[in-house]
Amino acid sequence: MQGFITKYKNIIYYIVVVLLFILGIFLRTRWYIINNVFEDDQCRLVLTMLNKNLLQMFLPLGDAQSAPPLFMFISKILAELFGYREYVLKFIPYAASIASIVYFYKFVSSYFTKKFSIVISLVIFVLGRALIDFSSIFKQYSSDVLICLICLYYFSRIDVKKHPILLSILVVIFPLLSLPSVFFIVALFIKNIKKPGFAIIPFVITMVLYFVFNLNPSRADINTFFPEYWNDGFLKLSFMSFIHLILVNLKFYFMPNSLSFFELVLFIWGVVLCFLDKTKTRGTSKYMLIVLGLIFLAALLHLYPLSGRVGLYAISLFILFIVKPFDTYSYNKPAFLCAAICIILGFCQYDIKACANMESYTSFSPQNLMLILKEKFDPEKDIIIINSASASSYLFYSGKNNFYTDNVRLMDINRDDIKNSTLKYLNQLEKNRYYWFYFVKDYNKSQVYPYVFGWLSTKDIIYSYNERNSYLFYIRN
Repeated sequence: MQGFITKYKNIIYYIVVVLLFILGIFLRTRWYIINNVFEDDQCRLVLTMLNKNLLQMFLPLGDAQSAPPLFMFISKILAELFGYREYVLKFIPYAASIASIVYFYKFVSSYFTKKFSIVISLVIFVLGRALIDFSSIFKQYSSDVLICLICLYYFSRIDVKKHPILLSILVVIFPLLSLPSVFFIVALFIKNIKKPGFAIIPFVITMVLYFVFNLNPSRADINTFFPEYWNDGFLKLSFMSFIHLILVNLKFYFMPNSLSFFELVLFIWGVVLCFLDKTKTRGTSKYMLIVLGLIFLAALLHLYPLSGRVGLYAISLFILFIVKPFDTYSYNKPAFLCAAICIILGFCQYDIKACANMESYTSFSPQNLMLILKEKFDPEKDIIIINSASASSYLFYSGKNNFYTDNVRLMDINRDDIKNSTLKYLNQLEKNRYYWFYFVKDYNKSQVYPYVFGWLSTKDIIYSYNERNSYLFYIRN
């Protein structure tokens, strides 16, 4: 058996790689088909697009929203051509997720020296729950992963003096498609600090204009509504804060994660090995370290958080550093083989189960609720109650299904006193009236729902419907 594997190891390797590509495409395509609804924040983004023209995609979006201008511009064109439908607007994230597998493989196969290391990293990337999740969400996070991988692959080896025009175009376009690509572009110029090349000029001009007309106003708008929303992604000047930030991202990238400490050790070990790299890949290792340093510096200066979905672009770097120790040392030793198996199980034990039951991914069902509401709603006597977290879903799906009524009320809830303000609002509803409660999501970590459900339990519930944690109730008060 050992002789067979040795003789045909290259063929076996390529078969495994092809199978992983097929698996990655299958999982993302299946999720793209299954996840055929917009969540509330995606609905807000679509509604913004509907109310703005193409050129306004380059300006602040408002309503505490932010997305790369070129991403919005291209999405707007697709929507105008093919309609403001879920599959149309989710196509860019889906296509980006497929292309990301290609570029991730291209990079690891050129960086790692051992096929075993390449396969381990590819398995983690293909089965990554967060990567699959965002492959069918109308947001920029999946394309962030792709653009940053393209930067990682090309900028780690490009000669800034040989391709000044091409490089100038890329460093202008990439930040407008994906803001985190700035870390990779700046790292390129730092790596070539003595002769950064002509491309640095259009890059600086672009970033100044981008900051003045888009980034700065958008940040001020977001901070007005959510001043502390991304605090978990910022870094304090302490070792424990640094460790905490790494763990936060490990748990998000590879959720749920039972081997975070083990992965933390491997990550730090991989960073050290890159720092000590004296092989032919030392230039790439140096580039990766510069990018990582810039990412942490931005988190320290509160310029850009490294947390949750906005930090998804860095998942490739984390995987590379974690797998680096297995590429540096002999994997024929039993201890390393056992450790590698533990890594695969630790990263993928839940993902394999989740991938087999993707229907459980989705937690919102605004479309079906709206269809029921449209069919049963009586405009002569009924009133619709929605909470703030469901407002954007209601607006989008009511428009999509041509359901219009003025009998809609938004719950007035004080976030500083959720219980009392919720009950006060409900108790002030007019008596002897019929109410529909359309609740798709609860922003406040399910703090509003329990009080509403408790209040509803004392009423005459005529009709109720629950799907994917989305609720529809019809009562007589």
